[in-house]
Amino acid sequence: MINFNSASSPRLADANVVSEVVSHGGFSVAGRGFTVSVATGHGQVRPQEGAFGRFFEGARRFCVTGSCASQTRALNDVLFPKPAEVLAKSLPVLNRLGGYACTDAGTFVRPNSSAYGQVMSRLGDFNRDVDRMRANRQAESSVTHAERFGLDRARLDKVAELVDKAQAGCCSTLAYAGAAELLKHAGGGRVEVVSHHGGHNTTHCFIIVGRADPSDLAQIGSWGADAIVVDPWAATIGGQLSGPPSKPPIGNLWPPTQSLFDSLPQT
Repeated sequence: MINFNSASSPRLADANVVSEVVSHGGFSVAGRGFTVSVATGHGQVRPQEGAFGRFFEGARRFCVTGSCASQTRALNDVLFPKPAEVLAKSLPVLNRLGGYACTDAGTFVRPNSSAYGQVMSRLGDFNRDVDRMRANRQAESSVTHAERFGLDRARLDKVAELVDKAQAGCCSTLAYAGAAELLKHAGGGRVEVVSHHGGHNTTHCFIIVGRADPSDLAQIGSWGADAIVVDPWAATIGGQLSGPPSKPPIGNLWPPTQSLFDSLPQT
């Protein structure tokens, strides 16, 4: 038996997991507006409190063969959506981020760029609004704190809130905000905030969705066919919002050299 019940699209990454394994085997998970119940007939699988991603993955592997295999595939589609699906569901917010002011456009956008007029107009409007500038400083301060003490989901959400208030950002704040939105639709899938460090003035921050596990961040060929690079900052200066690893939005600040946040539980 498998039962999905949701008032809207599942948001497992946001779900507050509140239930234990059902007494007759399988598992039951309940969260805000979303419940999943599965009876596998193969005994009990116990969730790990505070680590629902590991619980989902363990349950999925536990029932990958046998009488419940088809049910597990259906569950897998909900709990582990494809990166392209995660991106599609996130596009309304990501496109909004891509329309915000780029706070460092003066450094990176040249007058001969076709987007120069629009990009600089947005920056001018931002520079004339003290409230937006204050929110941007707070977002940047939050990023600095994360760089020193670590980046978690709460920090991503906080930066996303401040970026929306500022309607502006740099690559770091926009990547944090974009990751916060992608995580709402990723279920147990992988969302990472990464950076490229190539020396002075060659640091860039962006997002990877769906990198294979296991794989090596330094070996792009190991990421799998479904991985997507997402870069809201690139969109703010007239570039592409997303692309495959073979054609990232910002190709001259590539590849990633450091993972700043990884939604997969670390062992």
